[in-house]
Amino acid sequence: MSKTSVERSWKTRKDAFKAVWPEAEGMLEIMPDLEAKTLFRFLQEKHPGMFSDGQLRTFERRVSGWKAVNGPEKEVFFDQLHQPGKLIQLDWMHDKLDVTVGGERFEHLLCHCVLPYSGWEFAQVCFSENLLSLRLTLQSALFELGHRPETLQIDNSSAATHQLGNGSDRRGFTEKFRSVLKHFGVKGRTIAVGKANENGSVERAHGHLRNRLRQALMLRGSNRFSTQEEYEAFVADQVGRANRLRSKKVQEELAVMPRVNVTALTDFDEETHRVGAGSTLNVCKRVYSVPSRLIGRRLSCRVYLERIDLFEGKVKVHSMERVYAGNGINWRDLVHSMVRKPGALTQYRYRDAFFPSKVFESLCERLKRERGDWQGHVEYLQFLSLSQELDDPHIEASVSALLDQPEPVILERLRDALGIRPERPLVVAFEPDLSSYDCFVTEVQCG
Repeated sequence: MSKTSVERSWKTRKDAFKAVWPEAEGMLEIMPDLEAKTLFRFLQEKHPGMFSDGQLRTFERRVSGWKAVNGPEKEVFFDQLHQPGKLIQLDWMHDKLDVTVGGERFEHLLCHCVLPYSGWEFAQVCFSENLLSLRLTLQSALFELGHRPETLQIDNSSAATHQLGNGSDRRGFTEKFRSVLKHFGVKGRTIAVGKANENGSVERAHGHLRNRLRQALMLRGSNRFSTQEEYEAFVADQVGRANRLRSKKVQEELAVMPRVNVTALTDFDEETHRVGAGSTLNVCKRVYSVPSRLIGRRLSCRVYLERIDLFEGKVKVHSMERVYAGNGINWRDLVHSMVRKPGALTQYRYRDAFFPSKVFESLCERLKRERGDWQGHVEYLQFLSLSQELDDPHIEASVSALLDQPEPVILERLRDALGIRPERPLVVAFEPDLSSYDCFVTEVQCG
């Protein structure tokens, strides 16, 4: 081999794209963001048989070289020099970990905050990008630190900001969020609209935390957790392990940050609503059912991350699971009332709530086929009413077994299979006392 290398001015193989390159170049000039793979597939379709899939990598290198010389200028991101104790960034992170809790997929977010100087972080399970999750995460993070940074930086989430004027793209802090900042003695700052990179520290931390959790799940051998508390402890442990590696810089931050010496904010929001005639009320823009005894009452609603407690004065009258999608209609609240008006089920706005699973829906359809629509609804609702206190898996297994049999489904057989015995009749026969009208009859006869 020669000791000196001479750059060749000729190609060692034929240029496979010579005939179409002017066309490709013209398209790249008009659409500089066009990806090489997309352009290659376009040329394959336009010129059948000219290019094989194996030439894609060669074409991608050709396009990459063209863009390096002729491509448009790109946005430059400038690394920032962070000072200790000045800033904490907060954002919500989608888990993407396929975690299950109690055998069910656990749909959740992690409200995640980071001190950019030291990298110290805190993460808390939540279910929506709302002010309550923001407030509780910030509070927990500051209490764990025991100190407060100068400024909290967030994006333009509607949890803390609102639009300033019609047609304006500028956003400002809501009064509720301002009160949170004031309580903790922290300044607030938002990033520019559409500039997630300005929250770069917490955005990068999302990726690192997600990967750390994914690796820990692999070592754990399972992504299944028995309870939410077990999963939350797992997340806290992984975050704590990472923070211990940052202890030196964290101490630099703590040395210049004032101590947190305020009381804790409540872990709930509060709204007041009146229960409507349909035994429902609207809380946080979601419709919930409640027991009919509460119709017409004006109730105080304490909204937690996972539940809503209802109070009349200081007396707690009901509690229900909070929902973040769909509605919170629970058939158990309404079934006794629906039994008395079975015809209402057909067009009921929240009809789907009366079918807790496909098995229940199949039962209703079977009863309608065998008894007719009206009587089928009557018997289905009676069955729901009688079985509402039983464990759902037990009900489903028994009902499914009966549906597999060819004999007609008889309500008594379902009751016997489940061991259900009504304590009182669902419909009480009405026997009016007509004796009070005897005087009127007597008067007519006398007349």
